[in-house]
Amino acid sequence: LVANSRDIIAHVQPDGRILLKLNDGDASAGSGVGGSRPATTGWQLKKPTRVLPVHRELARQIDSMVDRINRGHVVDSDTVVAHRLPDGRMQLSLRQPAIAAPAAAAPSGGPVEGRPSTFITPIFDSSIVGLPDSSPIRSVINDVCALYESLFTNPIHARILFKWAGGSGAYSIPVESGIAWATFISALTASSSSANDAAAVASLPASPLSTYIVCTTANGRALGLDTPPGTIDGQTVDGEIGFSPFVSWQFDRPTTSGHYDFRQAVEHEINEVLGLGSIVRSPSPDLRPMDLFSWSAAGTRNYSSSAGARYFSIDGGTTNIIDFNQVETAQDSGDWATNCSVAVHVQDAAVCVGQSAAELDSSAPEVIALDVIGYALA
Repeated sequence: LVANSRDIIAHVQPDGRILLKLNDGDASAGSGVGGSRPATTGWQLKKPTRVLPVHRELARQIDSMVDRINRGHVVDSDTVVAHRLPDGRMQLSLRQPAIAAPAAAAPSGGPVEGRPSTFITPIFDSSIVGLPDSSPIRSVINDVCALYESLFTNPIHARILFKWAGGSGAYSIPVESGIAWATFISALTASSSSANDAAAVASLPASPLSTYIVCTTANGRALGLDTPPGTIDGQTVDGEIGFSPFVSWQFDRPTTSGHYDFRQAVEHEINEVLGLGSIVRSPSPDLRPMDLFSWSAAGTRNYSSSAGARYFSIDGGTTNIIDFNQVETAQDSGDWATNCSVAVHVQDAAVCVGQSAAELDSSAPEVIALDVIGYALA
């Protein structure tokens, strides 16, 4: 959680702690790293009105801090980092938690290539390479990439840039390409190689539902299309994936109370770079591959509405494999509906704290989805 503010005075103490107080024009506390603002009667800091699940514990700490500041107290914190920006605002963020026992020395330099593969090769950004000990992060990512190589046979040579960055759990930025409807459908039909594919192809619409289909460059190459990777931060890649340093990630399993399964997050974001996603709640008029298999009832498609039923099916809506997310409006509509008390899936829209999804295999809905949008099962 990062806040930019002109309204807080922050003073760095010799021992590294930060003193935070309301900037009410009182400069008696010293110059610190803040400026002064005119005295304001009745002025108070406001708390966040909306908090994502991964932020709740951090928000609780910040709420307590805001309460104390509003009551006129000076907050003494060893968990906040303060930086003054060129325009005078103060950037406040929680200190990055330790992810493992610190190594003797942190590596430095630019991006480093991970485990090479004909399917996915991870590229570790300097934000990961430069950590005191990045081995837990790199080990899980390398292991997950090896899993995908065992599941699929397409020699797509995808490259994904991984970062230790962001403030909201995990994110992905796939490189995408708009493919003419007829070209994409023809390639998808030609790529059919499994029973799932046969059923899915039989359910494809007889006429176009959009002018283009927007697919990721990795998905396009899985179908034999000419969709080269793009450039992100000087790296030739098919997408970027980042993980927030402010989340209590757990790098082994089973995931324990209060922690988030890092492996599940890695798999979730990789699936989006490979092509999972939806047009729903998007301004784009063009479908994504998964929207071809989005239904509200047998024979009735729903690839545009976030209201009512919407589920993943490969046989014309007869069989509901899993519900799409129609509830978590801040989460991806191409994700699955989340029910932490019933079952946890890799592509769930919301994260179930202290729980892990079952490992991906050929029966997982995520693998079935990747299969029918063009990836060949091993």
